[in-house]
Amino acid sequence: MLLAGAEGFGATSLAFALLAKATTDGMWCSIVGPPDLGLVAAVELGVDLERLVIVAAPRVRAATAIGALVEGCDVVLLRLPVAMTRTEMLRLGARARQRRVLVVLLADPRSRAVAWPEAPDITVQIRSSVFYGIESGSGRITGRRVELETIHRRAAGSRAPVALWLPALTGELRLVDQEEMDQEEMDQEEMDQEEMDQEEIDQRESAGQAAGQVAMARHPEPVQSRRAASQ
Repeated sequence: MLLAGAEGFGATSLAFALLAKATTDGMWCSIVGPPDLGLVAAVELGVDLERLVIVAAPRVRAATAIGALVEGCDVVLLRLPVAMTRTEMLRLGARARQRRVLVVLLADPRSRAVAWPEAPDITVQIRSSVFYGIESGSGRITGRRVELETIHRRAAGSRAPVALWLPALTGELRLVDQEEMDQEEMDQEEMDQEEMDQEEIDQRESAGQAAGQVAMARHPEPVQSRRAASQ
């Protein structure tokens, strides 16, 4: 499985959400990558550290270290790119499929290096990410909603996008229900209408000011009349 998205869209948080579900279900998980992945966020999203193995990205004999994790864990999260040859990656993928281990590839949007030599069985692309709680430009973030597109290698095309709270305003991870989607659509339509109304008002005011300036230019008030009016 490959998790991808623009920087800041929540791919790492989505990976932690997967690990949270796996560890709370009693599975053993591992993370291979740089130390800046943010374990505090992982704990806040529900990851059980007692069932998590963390390995700093190995620069030598990476295939041996990651292979050992595949032998002993149910889920292995790899932050790409990794220091492995194409042959080592293919061998690791084959071993993971044989042992029915889920290998989650976390793409690094800042890197253009070749990530993996074969297409993953499932690709999850984060198309959008919206934070809630700071709509007015200040305050604290209370939730985040992301839109996911899932592509299956063995199926034609991609599935319909899915909206997910990561997390919701109440803190849990869940799909956005239809009622929330309908309410958001109504709110967006109301905001669009207000913007259109305000734009129409601004245009009328601008047209009125322009007409007044044209009228003054065509019919200037005599200087004596202005002086008399001022007295």
